[in-house]
Amino acid sequence: MFACHFSQEEARNTIHDLLGRLNFGSSEVCVRINSIETGLAEDDLRATLTAKAFPHSIVLPKVETVEHLDWVKKHILQVALKIINHIYLQSENFPLPYSGKCI
Repeated sequence: MFACHFSQEEARNTIHDLLGRLNFGSSEVCVRINSIETGLAEDDLRATLTAKAFPHSIVLPKVETVEHLDWVKKHILQVALKIINHIYLQSENFPLPYSGKCI
């Protein structure tokens, strides 16, 4: 099967846009990201986690080791901290006891 990286970017943009625009009602919304081994998963996560609404779950294909789960956890935390810091910087009335270090 032939796959273009350019179509990957289009898919990311579509998911990012649809998560914030569509009302899925009571349906469970899941987003499948590419395998970590492809090198595309980080961009997939970023597009998913920076949308206006989060999916109920993220599907991780081809998880073969605990390190894969650790990788996903690390990257989700990094994106979450960026979002929190962005909110904090925009609000003077939102005290955030964050040391800047990720455990």
